[in-house]
Amino acid sequence: IDNDLVEELKDDDEIDNMLLDIQNIYDSLFEDNAITFEFKGFSNEKEKKEFLKKIKNTVALIKEKLGDKYLIEDKVEI
Repeated sequence: IDNDLVEELKDDDEIDNMLLDIQNIYDSLFEDNAITFEFKGFSNEKEKKEFLKKIKNTVALIKEKLGDKYLIEDKVEI
């Protein structure tokens, strides 16, 4: 899996692992097989909040490491 990280973060295992974890959680929100593709969602509100917190923490770490060099848009709607 390629997260298409900016050059400054290409070798940053911490951020890469955080993004892979977020992607795996996101992928698990869908049923995707030969017959069905549909959004299942979170099993409870706590899981949803934990997911959004992971995104927030990852964005904060990226901003900490890169400063204001890039504009990061946080447009997560679940």
